[in-house]
Amino acid sequence: IIFYMKKLCLIFVLLTTFLNLDAQDKLSYQELLDSATVASSTNRFEKAIKFYGQVLESDPENEGNCLIWGNLGSVYERMGKTDEALDCYTKALNMQPKLIPVLEQRAGLYLDKGDKGRALLDFTSILNEKPDHEQALLGRAYLRMQQNMFPEARLDFESLLLNYPQNKHGELGMAILCQKQ
Repeated sequence: IIFYMKKLCLIFVLLTTFLNLDAQDKLSYQELLDSATVASSTNRFEKAIKFYGQVLESDPENEGNCLIWGNLGSVYERMGKTDEALDCYTKALNMQPKLIPVLEQRAGLYLDKGDKGRALLDFTSILNEKPDHEQALLGRAYLRMQQNMFPEARLDFESLLLNYPQNKHGELGMAILCQKQ
């Protein structure tokens, strides 16, 4: 009986030690996030992607994951992987549709890809939340002007110049609009 008790205690000690070592090998959500942030800021993009993925896996229901998706999209964008970046931005916005920094990033990518319709929707979403958003007003005004939506473009340029009177792009856009009309 003593032999079996010793054996049972040894198994318990080994199992407890193994479980503690395994727990130490797993990084916390915050530690993974910190590692991802450092990797991203030092342009180690593949590592950042790996860490952001682990962050998302470690706590899939975390409300902060919308920001993680946004950060992951930014990494992909900096790598030139626009489709992956758009996918990440969209996942972030599915979690929190009014996340202005992510809407800005996605609108810019849509413009780069020539998808003016989707860019216009994102600029409009931004302006629904923040009516005096400088870049969204400018972007939407130019897109509306390109689509011959002159009265709408004029309203955006006027709002832009009312809130940001020194905006040279707004002044130029208004001059071009007047010339086109």
